[in-house]
Amino acid sequence: MGFEETEKARKAYLVKMHTKSIPMDDAPAAEQLSVLAVILGEKCAPYIDFAIFGPFGNRVRKAMSHKGLVFGSNGTLVMEEFRGPPSITEWMSCWRVFQTAMIMLDAADHPQLEAYARHIAKLANQFGPSAWSTIYQAEVRFRREMMERVREDQSNKLDSALEAGGSYPFDPARPWDRCFDVAVTGRQWIQYWSDQVSTPAMMVLVKVAS
Repeated sequence: MGFEETEKARKAYLVKMHTKSIPMDDAPAAEQLSVLAVILGEKCAPYIDFAIFGPFGNRVRKAMSHKGLVFGSNGTLVMEEFRGPPSITEWMSCWRVFQTAMIMLDAADHPQLEAYARHIAKLANQFGPSAWSTIYQAEVRFRREMMERVREDQSNKLDSALEAGGSYPFDPARPWDRCFDVAVTGRQWIQYWSDQVSTPAMMVLVKVAS
């Protein structure tokens, strides 16, 4: 994105958020904004790797990583290393940059993005640092794989509503705003977080042998 496009997006953010400036720690670099714009332009789910996407993205830095207990293929707990923010604190820093970029590009609104972030923070606070690897893996899978399924489900519900002469709060031209909301409120996706986070995280906490 060139300067004029970036500046237009920045000003749009200021109007939407009723503020005079973007906090320095939350501001995406032009390169970060450009990458997300391309992804959205290709109609792909807005997945960004938080191992390398975070505050001050125009600085060269080593990808973040962390270690944690996970269940191996034989069902036993093993220690593995993963790329990504090592705690909810670093994840929130990365999320705020992503959130700002999404609002700048008019891909989603603040309340929906904030609700998703609060959901992840609640899981992290509930199960603690020892379960962070489990939480982060589930969160990554959701943005990378499940979000597209959320869009398909919402699109189908819109079609059904229109065929019946009704309406449904899903905009195909701006799908991710609704998807981030449904991701933490829809019954099907609440079950996802239970299956992928709550149950395994509890087992990690009690250090189940197998």
